[in-house]
Amino acid sequence: MYEQQHVGEFQQHRVIPKYQVDRADDDFAVVAEINIRLRRNGAMSIEGMTSDKTFALAMIDNARDAIARQPDATQLIVPGNDVEVPDTGPRFS
Repeated sequence: MYEQQHVGEFQQHRVIPKYQVDRADDDFAVVAEINIRLRRNGAMSIEGMTSDKTFALAMIDNARDAIARQPDATQLIVPGNDVEVPDTGPRFS
């Protein structure tokens, strides 16, 4: 989303309101969503774009594959830009 200025009747007050406009070239715009919830009593509910069953099942299969590719919970992955190595003094080679 990006801001686009509206020009018109508000110019007389020297106020230019901004409003949000979807970008046509935004590849990360959400076009479909499925939410799965687990209740305390064990019941599950699903909501979202489920009218096209083939597409909804494909989305769920892709989500399962993405979860399966994640590392084990015992492994910790820290991005390199979040790590600082302290200076240990002069290095001898």
